[in-house]
Amino acid sequence: MKYVRHTVMGATAFLVLLIGTASAQEVTGGFIARGTLGKVNAHNEDITVKGRGSMDVVVARFTFEPGSSSGWHHDAGVNLVVLESGTLQEFDEDCDKRVLRAGEGFFEEGDTHLIRNAGKKDAVIRATFIVPTGTATDELVVADDPPEDCAIG
Repeated sequence: MKYVRHTVMGATAFLVLLIGTASAQEVTGGFIARGTLGKVNAHNEDITVKGRGSMDVVVARFTFEPGSSSGWHHDAGVNLVVLESGTLQEFDEDCDKRVLRAGEGFFEEGDTHLIRNAGKKDAVIRATFIVPTGTATDELVVADDPPEDCAIG
């Protein structure tokens, strides 16, 4: 059995996705748990997870109120995300839109993007970050300037 050291991230929610929204709509939630995996070289079926050094796994849950946005940002490491409920729009740095629906998953690997809830109901995501050990919590989601020629945000 492989053991993972877990650290619960405090009782107060760490709101990293609330980047620059000026309206009353919010992204709420935060990081739930963090564990150190060490060096990983895992294979099962057609899946491989491998890193050059020690890795941490960080689990988060965020709720996007209607009209809220993450702001333009990029994520550290690799981020595996599932949309638990609601509908979200994701915009890449070319301003191309992708619609995400409950039950769909997606991954992020350091590219600048923006996620917003243009719907009428809350949208909830659960995210699993895989990052180098020692990555500070405030470096998991990093604010970016909006891309040129993209009026979304």
